[in-house]
Amino acid sequence: SFLGQCNRYDPKLNACARRVVNEIKEQLVYGVPELFLPPFEPLRIPEIKMNQDTGGVCMQSSYKDIQLYGLTNFTVKELNFDLINTKLNALLKFPKILMQSLYTIDGKIMMLPIVGAGPCQANFTNVELDVNILCETVSIENQVYLEVKDIEVHYDVGNVTMHLDDLFNGDKALSESMNQYINENWKILSEDVRPLLEKALRESIKSTSDKLLTVYSYRDLLPE
Repeated sequence: SFLGQCNRYDPKLNACARRVVNEIKEQLVYGVPELFLPPFEPLRIPEIKMNQDTGGVCMQSSYKDIQLYGLTNFTVKELNFDLINTKLNALLKFPKILMQSLYTIDGKIMMLPIVGAGPCQANFTNVELDVNILCETVSIENQVYLEVKDIEVHYDVGNVTMHLDDLFNGDKALSESMNQYINENWKILSEDVRPLLEKALRESIKSTSDKLLTVYSYRDLLPE
């Protein structure tokens, strides 16, 4: 079991937690049902919808049958518990993440029309994910449990390359021109979609955390 391996009052709690996370990482390919974690290689997401009207992006898009590769190859740069305030901070680095999916898109990017549907692929390199989880303790049937009170998620990406097939009803010249434009301006476009992506990450992390914290008590997770 990955649970209860670290004592909450151990002066080397953070080091112990990093060791456990590295043990969990080795099992993520197949999933860890005990922790409500599905198989991660690839991680499959049914659909993400994005309705954007900020900055230079005004469009509706959806991504279905999403497959993410590379999520098991990460380095734990920081993992810190604040037991007084029941807070957890984690900073993870992923060298490369590959996304494959089916997309539909209709709208404008920097005033340029974009429309299409088909397969797409994106490569993200040097991704850093910074997660802060704030919990509170609650008493249920004489047991102390943790509940997620707030989650903050921020990410940084070193580089992004993306290709959308079948833009503009398969017009090859227009499609290649738009893909080139997207890749040349990925930093600007990334900032425009950041709020939606960070919101999706928060919701995903909270969903898993809620399942875990409902089943296991504080003592189960971090014994005294």
